[in-house]
Amino acid sequence: MIVTKLQGGLGNQMFQYAIGKQIAMRNNTELVLDTTFYNYDRKRTYELHKFNVTDKVAQLNFSHNCNVITENSQCFNEQILNIKDNCYLSGFWQSEKYFKSIRQTILDTFTLKAYSDKFKEYDDMIKWNSVSIHIRRSDYVSEPHTNSFHGVCPTEYYQSAISYLDNLVDISKILIFSDDIQWAKDNLNLSAYGEQIVVEQLSNEEDMILMSKCSHNIIANSSFSWWGAWLNNVPDKIVIAPKNWFGPTGSHLNTNDIYCEKWIKI
Repeated sequence: MIVTKLQGGLGNQMFQYAIGKQIAMRNNTELVLDTTFYNYDRKRTYELHKFNVTDKVAQLNFSHNCNVITENSQCFNEQILNIKDNCYLSGFWQSEKYFKSIRQTILDTFTLKAYSDKFKEYDDMIKWNSVSIHIRRSDYVSEPHTNSFHGVCPTEYYQSAISYLDNLVDISKILIFSDDIQWAKDNLNLSAYGEQIVVEQLSNEEDMILMSKCSHNIIANSSFSWWGAWLNNVPDKIVIAPKNWFGPTGSHLNTNDIYCEKWIKI
């Protein structure tokens, strides 16, 4: 049995699931998702049930009865993938190198069980050379510690990214996603590059999947939009990411393995 500790929001849970699935498949054993963390986290909830995840979900204290593997840096550690059955994974594991070899399995799993009429309405708007832009704010802005560690992508980043992309492709539509819709409406005007649409009234998982349906992606320093870009299966997609993934107090961390190989950093 491979047990992976789930913590954080949807994007974090997806990383924790993906590494667990990779190791479970290597060992030909079952994967168990430990959701005990959400008994104590008042801000987050377990969200993977919104996708086609069929692995066992449990609340347990398995970590005392097996080999506990704790992530100790942001860097990819290849040895983690060689661990054997009966282990408990605790970390964030934010690198595709932990699960790239089972990409199709992950793509098949992270699909919507159901979607709203509003999602279908936006989906019908997407055309070739559409671009998703994700703006992550909420606690990145409101909580001083979180703001100092993560930082917030400035409007200049989005202007530079869309300008860079405009030199490469003929942009049709720009779909803007954010956890602060009003801020996005008030502060981001990119209509000179294509028809701008601010996406509203969708669930978290619908936002993410809609991002992945766009031709290209401009992401924030966020695991949520990271997955929106990674799930994008367009062969010649262009993904632009912020070169500063963390804010002042996190700037010393090595973030090289967070980015996928062909992603452009601005």
